[in-house]
Amino acid sequence: MTKNNIVIHHSLTPEDTEIASIRNYHVNTKGMKDIAYHILIGKQSGVWRFYHGRPMIMDGGHCPPRNKDSIGICILGDYREKPLPTEAREILFDLCLRYVVSNDMESEAITGHCDWMERTCPGKYIMKEIPLLIQEIGETRPLRIH
Repeated sequence: MTKNNIVIHHSLTPEDTEIASIRNYHVNTKGMKDIAYHILIGKQSGVWRFYHGRPMIMDGGHCPPRNKDSIGICILGDYREKPLPTEAREILFDLCLRYVVSNDMESEAITGHCDWMERTCPGKYIMKEIPLLIQEIGETRPLRIH
């Protein structure tokens, strides 16, 4: 199925949590086929970067109402009471812009987990960033020609 939404999450774990430990938790504790998210953004050896999670050809395991038609992006950390680090925000912006353009999405397709389910995820500080991401991507993306 075409991916026409981006759902953003936070992990509620430390920013430098090993991706393998999240995958292990999802597979061995929650019984999933793979890690729930397609992309993860985390801090390893003091540097923020993104990591591939579940293959894009697979449905996500991150948000049941949107698993089939969305890209799940998880930012490692807890953003209920702490702002999103600038480096992580820059990576998130670049990834969202890439997926909006390559999947011919509207920038408004960028949402938080709590937009679809009764959750606090991805935390109030990431939720404050989503409207700004939508605006910036709308201003940055190439013109759509149909």
